[in-house]
Amino acid sequence: MTPDQFYNELVNEFPTLKERLGTWDSDSTHFKMEEFAVHTKNRILANDLFEVKRCFQFQEQRIELADDHLINCMTVSFCESLLLGGLGTRSEEATSLMGPRLLKLYRDYENYYNDLVKRPRQN
Repeated sequence: MTPDQFYNELVNEFPTLKERLGTWDSDSTHFKMEEFAVHTKNRILANDLFEVKRCFQFQEQRIELADDHLINCMTVSFCESLLLGGLGTRSEEATSLMGPRLLKLYRDYENYYNDLVKRPRQN
């Protein structure tokens, strides 16, 4: 699955995102994924668990179908946004709603990020 296919399906499943995603050109795949992450984070902060599950299920169902570029978008723009997006104590509750594939992407990125911040800075 290419990013374009993913975003077409995303807009069909989440029509409220159509306007926000439409502001980006087709090459702005990471920015579009960030828009989906913002939507998901807003639903997490609103404690809208039904919608959070829908967001996570949408990702979960497409991970195995995704091409490398889309996986990179899911990891760098979606998972990173959730990890660093100010969810605080809601983060663990939210990740408990993830399916196994999405949770693996998230945890792998979390481990990568934690290793990265532990590295000494080079001058």
